[in-house]
Amino acid sequence: MKRALVVYYSNGGAVADTLKKVIAPLETSPDVQVTWIRLSPVRAYPFPWSLYGLFDTSPETVGDVPVALEASGLRAGEQFDLVIIGWQVWWLRPSAPITAFLSGPGGVVIKDARVVLVGCARQMWLLAAARLRAAVAAAGGRCSDSIMVRYEGAGRTLVTTPLMLLTGRRAWSRFLPPAVLRSGEVEAAVRCGQRLLASTNKWTAGGCEPLLAGLAPASFDRAYLAPERVASFYMSLWRPVFTRFARRGQWSRPIIVVAWATGFAIGVLTVVPGWRLLYACFAWLHADRPPRVQSAPDNA
Repeated sequence: MKRALVVYYSNGGAVADTLKKVIAPLETSPDVQVTWIRLSPVRAYPFPWSLYGLFDTSPETVGDVPVALEASGLRAGEQFDLVIIGWQVWWLRPSAPITAFLSGPGGVVIKDARVVLVGCARQMWLLAAARLRAAVAAAGGRCSDSIMVRYEGAGRTLVTTPLMLLTGRRAWSRFLPPAVLRSGEVEAAVRCGQRLLASTNKWTAGGCEPLLAGLAPASFDRAYLAPERVASFYMSLWRPVFTRFARRGQWSRPIIVVAWATGFAIGVLTVVPGWRLLYACFAWLHADRPPRVQSAPDNA
């Protein structure tokens, strides 16, 4: 019998719902034993969030400061043939609980195991996925496939995603798309679960040969590549500040979080719209350029 571990953190429920759809074929198979682990931070994150509480996650996430997690229930030395990590993007990085799991004792579990990533995000996720793959590799895992399901709305997710996080609501008016995952990408993720079941004989094969080649949803909008890199550079400048002066309990933390949030908000309101306008003009002048939405290179 094959053993599969599903480890995830889901704040608003989107990651958990997607995982249930992907894993459903495995759970119905008598030849696969599925173990679920939901990561629980000792200091629980709320949903919906307060505005300050939302930005207050940045010191640990951007500063790569591991958060404390409740005991997962995994036994020392447990081995799995397939590890599926359900994750979401926080501040262009994997969420703090996922990073803490991989950098802590839980990371030992994925050593030598095949790893499949299942994520939910808005538009800018490429650099976060690269960081997560690097963390998996550092823990000794073999990351062979990545599934990424995005929210509806393209650029309007700059509005709808914060509204969802701050209010808990997913629909507001006819002028804004609902904060739900794209149905086509969810359906593709479901087919990935069927492919995983059909390829159980390859789970323990050496190397990182993809199991979901040509099937896993992992599209991105080229117009967001430059803003994503600019935002990532901005965050890298704050990393040493967060690490040294914004630990939880330090008096300077609120001041630093507010300063960081102000700069971030200004960037979102200026850099992203400005670049998209320039990008649209460039696309109009060069009508023969490749399509805007392409598959991510690592899933080609």
